[in-house]
Amino acid sequence: MATTSEDTTITVLKETKLAVDNGYWPLYRWNPELEKEGKEPFILDSERIKQELQSFLDRENHLTQLIRSRPNYSPLLTNSLESEVKSRQKSLAQSAYEKLLGGLTGPPLLILFGSDNGNAEGLARRLQKGAIARGVNARCLAMDDFPIEDITLEKNLVFICSTAGQGEFPQNAREFWKHVSTTTDISFTESRYAVFGLGDSHYWPREEDAIYYNKPGKDLDARSLLDTLAACGDVNRNVMCNPNPLISEVHAEVQDFAKKISAHLSPRTSAYHEIWLDDKMVAGQAVQDFEPLYGPTYLPRKFKIAIAIPPNNDVDVFAHDLGYIAISDDNGKLLGYNVTVGGGMGMTHNNKKTYPNLGQLLGFSRPEQAIEIGEKVMLVQRDFGDRMNRKHARLKYTIDDRDLDWFRDEVESRLGYKMDPPKEYKFENNADRYGWTKGVDDKWHFCMYIENGRVVDSPGEAIKSGLREIAKVHKGDFRLTPNQHLILGNISEQDKPQIEELLKKYKLDNLQFTGLRLNSMSCVALPTCGLAMAESERYLPTLVSKLEIIIEECGLRGDAITIRMTGCPNGCARPYVAEIACVGKALGTYNLYLGGGFYGQRLNKLYKESLKEEDILGELKPMLSRYAKERNDGERFGDFVIRMGYVKATKYGKDFHDL
Repeated sequence: MATTSEDTTITVLKETKLAVDNGYWPLYRWNPELEKEGKEPFILDSERIKQELQSFLDRENHLTQLIRSRPNYSPLLTNSLESEVKSRQKSLAQSAYEKLLGGLTGPPLLILFGSDNGNAEGLARRLQKGAIARGVNARCLAMDDFPIEDITLEKNLVFICSTAGQGEFPQNAREFWKHVSTTTDISFTESRYAVFGLGDSHYWPREEDAIYYNKPGKDLDARSLLDTLAACGDVNRNVMCNPNPLISEVHAEVQDFAKKISAHLSPRTSAYHEIWLDDKMVAGQAVQDFEPLYGPTYLPRKFKIAIAIPPNNDVDVFAHDLGYIAISDDNGKLLGYNVTVGGGMGMTHNNKKTYPNLGQLLGFSRPEQAIEIGEKVMLVQRDFGDRMNRKHARLKYTIDDRDLDWFRDEVESRLGYKMDPPKEYKFENNADRYGWTKGVDDKWHFCMYIENGRVVDSPGEAIKSGLREIAKVHKGDFRLTPNQHLILGNISEQDKPQIEELLKKYKLDNLQFTGLRLNSMSCVALPTCGLAMAESERYLPTLVSKLEIIIEECGLRGDAITIRMTGCPNGCARPYVAEIACVGKALGTYNLYLGGGFYGQRLNKLYKESLKEEDILGELKPMLSRYAKERNDGERFGDFVIRMGYVKATKYGKDFHDL
């Protein structure tokens, strides 16, 4: 075969490369630039020779170490051994130090951050260092790095969270928020917490985008205030007040007080963790409960609190175990509270030993005394309430079995001081304030009528769809009222026309109902409630419509008359303070009560039992007709039926059955 000069060249290059790779020909490269830098200009460029040299040196090093009396350990090995020992010692010392701090300063501080660019994390680390410098046992973690199931065990919490995207949580906090926001098993009522939100207000120059500013921080704060802890237990179950703190400065102070007393009287139970862990029962005394207020036996029965702000008694303050009536001076400054005790609505059909009751005035409390007085009231009930008969275990029976003076003495002996006498106040109604109201900071609030609180779309009433569209543009808040209606709150002057337009479009601005319908309320009853004996929510609108025919005939369309209905005698819609009340006894059958006070100050009384619809209409028609003709100026229907002798006046529970 003939060869060419090109073949010869390629063959030489291949052979040269093979020789260099195999180490036959040591290849050196010369770089004159390295000589200028004072470095060796010739560099060995043979991988094979490099590997053989490295292997020889390693072998020589190993043999040298074997013959040495004191071998030189690898720096890596030495550092690992030393660091492991030091790390262990440091860990033990830190653990002992943390235990010491825990014993000296109480529960540790947990700082959880959500941060994308490091600002929130940096702030969290600085806070941790400052806390440690002051002797506080503080930990700092990203939210997603903390085991979410342990969050309820933490007593002191700080959340530091920046804002990402359209008001979203940072990447290292999203799983934490997803779990916290979607579960009802987590409660922060046992913890003291603070939320620090980071955001740039200039990032949202348009006012309609202001809702995104610091949104994660705001959402965290709002979520931390909600809980279902001991929702059906023998503890303080709920605290109710006017839902809108932006109406006035007093409203804001009252809502702040409501939050504080709710937290103070919440149980500290860890029962859930004692009983359940990873869906398995835990045997033995794994976790010990400690209840500083309730003790090992809790209360004899449930306990409820309401706070009213005159002249509106929308919470029906007298219908609760413990009530506070806010007292203000002429300049709108909160002076304190009149305290009421012994209210309660529940009773049992045909059992005269059970009855509803109104709270009685105990005394006056200055703002700084209010929580302590509430605590002592609850503790007297804890120690003296009936634990033998649950139907006789509410605070109202404890007071009735003794008397109010005895109860006051017990409370004051625990306080260590005498309560001041109650101050003057005036209620005008117990309904919601419908329509537009202007509050602090020139913000507007609209209270809409939603029958029995049911948000659904029905023919001619697109309530759910309308609220969904409003929610897309509303920058304020939505607040539920004590009478089952809804407030669109915190609306600026410039946003009001847009909200008005949407309210009109979906007929949510309609308040042209009769006074009877605007003052109606029911419990949920069938088919939701297992205790219901009759319909309530689904039936009351029908009964009201038939009563409205009578109302219109009598010329009473605009007269506010309270009517309430429940499916059983437990009183969830507070029927026993209504001017007209129907309490379910059997399917389609109700007991009719009359004579309650228009602003919740007087109990009604049983008028007739076991009435059907036609019987109820037949009884009320002549009364309403007579009321329209013979009432005195300013006289309410409840007052009228008492004056006319349809029922006897009653004030407290013992008179309810003429006992």
